[in-house]
Amino acid sequence: MFFNLFQKNNKTIIFGLGNKDKEYEKTPHNIGKEFLIYFQEKESFPAFSLNKNINGYVSQKDNIILVIPNTYMNISGICVAKAIKYFKTKKENIIVIHDDADLFIPNFKISNTQSAGHKGIESIFKNLKFKDFYRIRIGVRKEYQREKALDLVLKKFTTENYTEVVNNFDNIYSKIKELI
Repeated sequence: MFFNLFQKNNKTIIFGLGNKDKEYEKTPHNIGKEFLIYFQEKESFPAFSLNKNINGYVSQKDNIILVIPNTYMNISGICVAKAIKYFKTKKENIIVIHDDADLFIPNFKISNTQSAGHKGIESIFKNLKFKDFYRIRIGVRKEYQREKALDLVLKKFTTENYTEVVNNFDNIYSKIKELI
């Protein structure tokens, strides 16, 4: 398992991807951002504050840094690249949390593979010039939902689907704790 390869003596950055505007709250595309807020509260991290050097909201406790890019999903790689450079973090110590329309609710998957068309991940690949970082992909689609990913990820969750995704945050949290 790749958990044993994680460099525990260095700074770790966990990114929660999403869109910056309030209109995108409770949409599938913002689930990475919403999970990171959950993690911040559960671990009693300080409040997020805007770091203008990286254009992202940051909360840090010890050697763990949480970053929510203050961008739209499709250009989040700019913030990710700036944060890695700013905090002098090794690529082995990066975790990116994002939605995945190819996974059904309540599934999630840890990987370090291709983007599968996710525009936020493609932006990160483009800006980092490498692809080997850890990704936590959170399922945001029910089996009966047939719309295209682009149509699905920008509209609000149903109350039932949102509750089911959020109720799975504890399981995702446990896996991240194994990583860090």
